[in-house]
Amino acid sequence: MNEPKRALITGASSGIGLHLARRLAARGIEVWLAARRQELLEREVAAIIAAGGRAHALVLDISDTEATVERLTRLDAEVGGIDLVVSNAGLAGARGAIPLPECAWADVRDILQTNLVGNAATLYPFIKPMVARGHGHLVGVSSLSADCPTARTAPYGASKAGLTYFLESADIELRPRGIAVTIVHPGFTKTAATDELVGKAPMPFLVPIEKAARLIDRGIRRRARMVRFPFLLGLVGRLVASLPRFLVAHLIYKATR
Repeated sequence: MNEPKRALITGASSGIGLHLARRLAARGIEVWLAARRQELLEREVAAIIAAGGRAHALVLDISDTEATVERLTRLDAEVGGIDLVVSNAGLAGARGAIPLPECAWADVRDILQTNLVGNAATLYPFIKPMVARGHGHLVGVSSLSADCPTARTAPYGASKAGLTYFLESADIELRPRGIAVTIVHPGFTKTAATDELVGKAPMPFLVPIEKAARLIDRGIRRRARMVRFPFLLGLVGRLVASLPRFLVAHLIYKATR
């Protein structure tokens, strides 16, 4: 498959989204950085342009799903087609690790609305145009939390498990029609979100942000179905998830409470 010409990355004002946008721009892809914080977006876009890349800022709040679908539908038509969409924006950090009895309904609602419905709204506008063109690539950043339920992550894990199901089903349906779907399951990655958890929760095998972006970019180049990292944490999670729940529920609770 040819390299994508135009890419949209959400959650691109910082963290994984920003570092991935820089990598894509460095290999000649025109990138649209989307997020809520206009000042940060414009600064990062200017830096990419100064480094010789082509970049644009797009202010977007994916929790407003109707506006997201409308704006991204227009974007695809305006620019002549987006080849690669990386749906990366989401809520995480301390807000995603509140014990369920202490979790306000607003937190549950916002996490599900953003991480699941908002990411679906990000990807949806590009499906029909990509199918019509016969090529394209959809990437969704989910989480290793989708592999195995843990304590204190019911809303966050549910949102990511739902997103993973959506992406897996989409890949089965769309890949035969030329549209690759890549699911990304990162573990703990050094970002502002994990900085909120320092001293509050264990974060084994913390992955540097640049390494995370490199692994995702490699998966994009290969049009991989799944990108998981770090390997060992992903392996342990899948092994635990394969065991009968009554055998491991207490151990999971003690390890993650």
